Amino acid sequence: MKMPVLKVDEPMMEFAVKNGQRVGLIMTNPTTEKPSQILFNEVSQRLGRKTLLVPRLCSNAFARLNQGDLAGHDAEVVEAVETMLKEVDLIMLAQISIARVRSQLDDSFRHRVLSSLDFIGARAKEIVGAG
Repeated sequence: MKMPVLKVDEPMMEFAVKNGQRVGLIMTNPTTEKPSQILFNEVSQRLGRKTLLVPRLCSNAFARLNQGDLAGHDAEVVEAVETMLKEVDLIMLAQISIARVRSQLDDSFRHRVLSSLDFIGARAKEIVGAG
């Protein structure tokens, strides 16, 4: 029996690759960057698209989070998102832990900021339904 594998960020990345030419990747944990870039490149290649990934590490946000400063963490991520939206079509939040900042974004551009939480439920249902 083949065991299905659920890559949490894959459905979000598929959407981003299909719908953007320049896609931002916001992360706070430095260990996230390389695996996210690898998966993004795999998705782009599989879909036959040459989508540009623009990564941005909010390293101070991660330090603030580790110190218990949630407001400082969130403020840095929000600022990075607002700045990056001027350069890219869509932004992917690389960690589920930063998805909550979307509620702090202006309604006029919130739809351009993606989280794996938006896509993972449907993918899980597909996998369970196929099994």
